[in-house]
Amino acid sequence: MKKKGRLQKIKEAYHQYKELRKDPRKKALMQLGAWIVGFFLFYVIAVVIMPHPTSHYHSSSSSNENLSALEKYQQVESFEYTMNFSYQGKEEMIEGIYFQQKYYFTYLGKSYIAFDDKVYEVDSENKLLKETTEMIPSLSTYELSQKNIASWLELAEKLEQREYKEGKIETRYQFQDIPFTVIEEEKQVTSVDLNLQKYLASKGTAYDSFHVTIEYKEMDEITSYESSYSDYQIVKGEQDVTN
Repeated sequence: MKKKGRLQKIKEAYHQYKELRKDPRKKALMQLGAWIVGFFLFYVIAVVIMPHPTSHYHSSSSSNENLSALEKYQQVESFEYTMNFSYQGKEEMIEGIYFQQKYYFTYLGKSYIAFDDKVYEVDSENKLLKETTEMIPSLSTYELSQKNIASWLELAEKLEQREYKEGKIETRYQFQDIPFTVIEEEKQVTSVDLNLQKYLASKGTAYDSFHVTIEYKEMDEITSYESSYSDYQIVKGEQDVTN
């Protein structure tokens, strides 16, 4: 009896459906309703149920992570550093910072600043920047500048490379008369060791040996540096020029 009741209800519903289709207005409303239901189902499946790829936003820092240590070194804009010079039985050191295309450093108890291929000794008492051609300060900010060493790396011959378990990479290069070694750790250049004996001899300065070790840290991590000397005067020869 239950089956017959259900069957009778189905027949009655089908009969009502056929009668509704005979009325053009009701037929149009039925089609509109079917379209709305179909669109809703499509939205649920396409937007809610189906998985979507996660949007990726690449910041400058994340894109920088994809660069090699040497590529990062070529593009670095700030760092702290030390340079250790070993020559003629002497051991001397420079400590400094590179920021906004300027080198700020100390050498033998004196402060210096270098920019635009010029080196100046800082006279804090008289607020003067005195241009200097001292060999070590000049050498450190031109031949041994990050920009210059990066250009050597592009042209140098790779002689040997060693990789260690902890991730350190040690690579020996030769650029003209300059043999040098680059140490990479955690995808950063951390030190460069150079033998400048033949290079300096080719420029007329002879030494029994001349080694320089440059150590870098805080690569591209410096956000500000206040010692700009913006109100100091530059002393160039016998003339004073406002900076």
